[in-house]
Amino acid sequence: MQKNQSLFVVSLLMLFAALGANAQAPTPPLNEPNYNKPRLFDNLPERIVIGSEKLQQLIATPFGEATKIAFDNGQSSEIDGTVISNVSKYNQTVQSVVIRCTRFDGARLTISKITLPDGTIQYSGRIISFQHGDLYQLHQADSGWVLVKRNFYDLVNE
Repeated sequence: MQKNQSLFVVSLLMLFAALGANAQAPTPPLNEPNYNKPRLFDNLPERIVIGSEKLQQLIATPFGEATKIAFDNGQSSEIDGTVISNVSKYNQTVQSVVIRCTRFDGARLTISKITLPDGTIQYSGRIISFQHGDLYQLHQADSGWVLVKRNFYDLVNE
């Protein structure tokens, strides 16, 4: 009878171990996108024109200083904030500035200037808040540089 009980207990343990094994189950994603995040820039236009001179002013703003950029295309709004990082690398061929925006809660404006070997200047940048569902991304246009409004999950995959 002892042998039958031992066999029964071992059989139950193997059954529970087999039920607990999920070798074929798909791996769930770490983070599900939250498409219901509040939008930060709803009251601003789809495109904001920023001239090269203003981008250069931002790049040149020292760490800790306040800065303010009015929009070129006649909107009454502006971007203002404090420089929280200003870095220059590779003999100033790459310069970057990060600004904590005052009026847009949690948003950071990041602008990078790249000077190519032929002397051409390229900019990249964005205004982004990880708590919100929209952002602006800097693009080159015929008229100069433009911040274009995009959805957060078009740019960021969690």
